[in-house]
Amino acid sequence: MAMKKLIIFLLAVTFVCGGNVIFEDCGSAYEIETVDIEGCERTVPCHISIGAKTNVTVTYTAGFVSHALSQLAVVTLNSVQRETVVSPRACEATWCPVQTHNINLYRARMEMPTNLALNSRGTLNWSITNEFAKRLVCFTVTIQTRSPLNEYLKNLIFD
Repeated sequence: MAMKKLIIFLLAVTFVCGGNVIFEDCGSAYEIETVDIEGCERTVPCHISIGAKTNVTVTYTAGFVSHALSQLAVVTLNSVQRETVVSPRACEATWCPVQTHNINLYRARMEMPTNLALNSRGTLNWSITNEFAKRLVCFTVTIQTRSPLNEYLKNLIFD
């Protein structure tokens, strides 16, 4: 019985459902509460159009103060990695210094690269680090790329 409880606990720690997106925490020092990616639903994979500008919102609780932040978002498809353009800078996307023991809000806009394979499944890995290169927020989302035309037709049919 103790082993069963341990397995359930480990699964809960490593595979988190929060917000609109199912994500996996990849070693965050802060506690991620939710991850929302505009246009993604609570299904796997999260469909994102290449070239799309997509809003990303993360809520998290900080256990310690950080004064300077940097961010990196990388898409991996077929073992090929591409950085996404993320704006604004991390300290403009959340309050700096990061407030401890409160729920903090991080809002950014990600631009998917246009040089990605269509209809391919892969991952989006997002990390935010502090001035000491400590990984504060890190999550991975399973994604599938699609063309902007697919996005347009989906919206035309279902809206």
